[in-house]
Amino acid sequence: MRPLKSGEFRLFTDELANMLEPSFIPTFVYRLIDPGFYWANAAAIELWEAQNIEELLSRDCSSDSMTKTWFESKIELFREGCCVPSRWTIYPNGHPKRVYDRSSAVLLETGELALFCQMLEDDQDTSDEMSRMYFSSRYSTVSLSIFDPSLRLLTQNLISESVFSMRQGSELLSRYNLPAEDIERLKSLCDIEGELMYQVCHKDRWYKVSAKSVPDPISDNKMILIEEKDVTDFIIAQNKLNHTNKKLEHLSTKDPLTGLFNRRYLESSLKSEFNLVKRRTFKECSSYNSALVLIDIDHFKNINDTYGHSAGDKVLQDLSSLLTESFRATDIICRWGGEEFCILMKGVDENNFLSRLTDLLESVGRTNFSFQEMDISITVSVGTALLSGFTLDSIDELVVATDKALYISKESGRNQVSVFIGNQQFEGEPHSDYKLSKSSSNESIVSLKRRSQ
Repeated sequence: MRPLKSGEFRLFTDELANMLEPSFIPTFVYRLIDPGFYWANAAAIELWEAQNIEELLSRDCSSDSMTKTWFESKIELFREGCCVPSRWTIYPNGHPKRVYDRSSAVLLETGELALFCQMLEDDQDTSDEMSRMYFSSRYSTVSLSIFDPSLRLLTQNLISESVFSMRQGSELLSRYNLPAEDIERLKSLCDIEGELMYQVCHKDRWYKVSAKSVPDPISDNKMILIEEKDVTDFIIAQNKLNHTNKKLEHLSTKDPLTGLFNRRYLESSLKSEFNLVKRRTFKECSSYNSALVLIDIDHFKNINDTYGHSAGDKVLQDLSSLLTESFRATDIICRWGGEEFCILMKGVDENNFLSRLTDLLESVGRTNFSFQEMDISITVSVGTALLSGFTLDSIDELVVATDKALYISKESGRNQVSVFIGNQQFEGEPHSDYKLSKSSSNESIVSLKRRSQ
């Protein structure tokens, strides 16, 4: 047989096939244009776990693009007549086998190039360092799986085998239930730099999954390394912590006796609302404003002294329910301290918002607060101030003004509403049963009391 010239490929003939047929080395010819087996000897048929040559030649290899890509990357070596050594993982009947391969290019009688392969199952000894590394990863508590660019499984460690028993990348993808765009990113991972991170749930267990492209130390190909770590215990602990934090947040913002918000929460909300109102122009404030309201139960000490502190607590709880029913969901109702309540009324109409407060006086007066078959009647005094429009430039000034208005209500006979107006002319419309009068002790405050008082 004459030697080949540079750039010339050996022709694969029947004579060459007959000569290689009895060889104990698995030898076969693989087509590249229409991927599939073209010819194989008996040893190759056994290696590929086929029953006969007809079954092997009929196998569907149409999805195999990796072999052609590898062949094209070595074409210059093949043109020089070189045999290229490599190591592969093959999948006879879906089971991975590591093999050592010597490949060259041959020309078929049809004129197309094909791959001429001689393979042996790879039992090459590894170095001590590689053995230690393999042993460590094999018994790692982190699931490790390595796939080729076609998402065929190359190898996996023990925990991956025992927990997931994956053999194909399609099983991995279906188990993760990834969106279509992420599946495409994963398939193209060998062509890009970077790492994909997921958190997935499988059979009531949570896993942190990372996928990245790594070089194959044996061949020039790239592989996809997928690490899966069971983070179920961490997720459970995190959920418990979040639940505890929510409970603590609830406890830190709620009054334990009445279930209303506490003073701390209202002060935080008041700061946000005050800044919102102050950012508006004075003209806008004429159509949007908010009010701070302080409510105090009249003669509450007498209730405790007469009926006992349990009765006083029951009155506080029942009044809290009445306040919740009387105001809007957007209003913030809190227990200010003792028998005092505070309400942040958002988005009030400053021309008639006082009628809502006089309506509250009527509701409280009509309600019988019961304790152990005893009916307890109460009245309340109210002080209020608008957040803007009456020369109040800070939250502290607003609270002081509201508290002064409440003091005037109590000093003037209780069971009434007083409003801080500063040096402005008050134009509000009082309830028909209430009369409007300016405080004799503080000209910045006007009061509304029943005409019969």
